[in-house]
Amino acid sequence: MGKIKVVHLGIDHTNDDIVSTLDLTHHGMDAQVATFDPKFYATLQTYKYIIKQISPDIIHTHSHLARVAAFKYAKCKRVHTIYSLPRMGFFERLRKNTLSHMIIAASAPLQKAIDEMGIKNVHTIYNGVHPASLHAEDELIAFRRQYDIADNAFVVTCAAKLFNSKDYILDTAKELPYNVIVFVMDAEDECKKQILSCIKEEKLHNVRVLADISDASKLISVSAVLINGYTETATALLLQGMSLGKPVISQKCDDYVVEDGINGIIIPWGDTDALDDAITRLKDDKELYDKLSSGAIEHYQFRFTASQMATEMAQVYRQVLQMKG
Repeated sequence: MGKIKVVHLGIDHTNDDIVSTLDLTHHGMDAQVATFDPKFYATLQTYKYIIKQISPDIIHTHSHLARVAAFKYAKCKRVHTIYSLPRMGFFERLRKNTLSHMIIAASAPLQKAIDEMGIKNVHTIYNGVHPASLHAEDELIAFRRQYDIADNAFVVTCAAKLFNSKDYILDTAKELPYNVIVFVMDAEDECKKQILSCIKEEKLHNVRVLADISDASKLISVSAVLINGYTETATALLLQGMSLGKPVISQKCDDYVVEDGINGIIIPWGDTDALDDAITRLKDDKELYDKLSSGAIEHYQFRFTASQMATEMAQVYRQVLQMKG
């Protein structure tokens, strides 16, 4: 038997860094990423054309449209990754159970939530990435100027997508000193509009919203601390930040990603006082910061490299190929 051919469909800015670095050649597999401009070509017919042209052994989908297309047009095995908590009713749950042979959840808390929805054949594989690329100093200076970040500012970035403008992270920002900058990296469109309106109306001078997601790696580089989400506990950018030694403040939801006192600080979910205290401790206590910074690098190297993710993904692909139906 030759190499197992895998094609990835439905890639966007939230997962292209992860999938594009997924090297499966050492596992007897050939992975291809089908990329195109989704504003113009993300249709069922386009996906149908790609599927027929490549004729893969496995289709790994990363969006709902790609998943439907794989179900309709492909005769091979189908794997689908869910990155954040899906919103679905009972009948949609039943329908989604038939679309893929295997579901991959990007974190353990996410798998637990999906299991509770009644979806079967779910397997957790955390994101794995190559270490973050280092930006030239002049690039980072330009980025700081663009967002009016003072040289002495302590930048705290939420490294997961926000879905609610009432998020407690923004409430915490209101109580922080002026030189602590809180960055919102990504948010749903309506949520982003509400956040920008809130910043203007309440004069939140220390809150920024990243205008262009392609600048996210620069933001991670200038950040001192990262905050993860409730189900998006290990985004690619958060892991790249850990590779640079950025400590993480984590909601009490996923101790695989953050171990309290090792590579970050764990706080109760939605507790603004605890978040305020964690940020202040990391800003004022250099010894603590340096300890967690070193721990972040070690934690990344031990659990979240691209090669480790490739090994786990290859195991899932072989398992799916052995499934009947």
